[in-house]
Amino acid sequence: PAADDPAAVHEALQQAVLQKPDDDDARFAYVKFLLEAGQLAEAKAALEPALPRVSLVRRIDSLQRWIAAIDFAAQQDGANAAAGFDAKIAANKRDFDARFGKAQLLIATQAWTDAMDELLEILMRDKARSEELARKTFIAVLDIIEPAPVKVADGQIPPVDPVVATYRRRLSSVVLS
Repeated sequence: PAADDPAAVHEALQQAVLQKPDDDDARFAYVKFLLEAGQLAEAKAALEPALPRVSLVRRIDSLQRWIAAIDFAAQQDGANAAAGFDAKIAANKRDFDARFGKAQLLIATQAWTDAMDELLEILMRDKARSEELARKTFIAVLDIIEPAPVKVADGQIPPVDPVVATYRRRLSSVVLS
């Protein structure tokens, strides 16, 4: 389908999931498409059959974390919530709950690099906080923003997204330090 025809892309992704319900890659692509299009209810319904595998399939977990961020943001008071988190962080750089809340708002609005920057701030100060919630959420964002792999000829190295590569290196340097 033509990438510039959202209806055709939606149909193709939906058909792929219907034809192979256990294909986690197809489901990931479909649910990601729905979330990017702001179709939260449809995304939740499409993810539902895969939820029993959430602890086994990282990309399913990543989608669930994105949906959780959207749900969290919906419970907040819009722009006031962001300002409130910023004020708490300004008063205490180690207010990890405020930083994580801000990261959740940023994920919900697909401000991916800003969200990862907030999560890195948590990781730099306390790597193991809340059962590594910041690290797991950071990895979820990387999963979500990583472009679909491009087919290359045997022996060729596939292209790497520069943003994903940069943030993977930053995560490694923080986690391994």
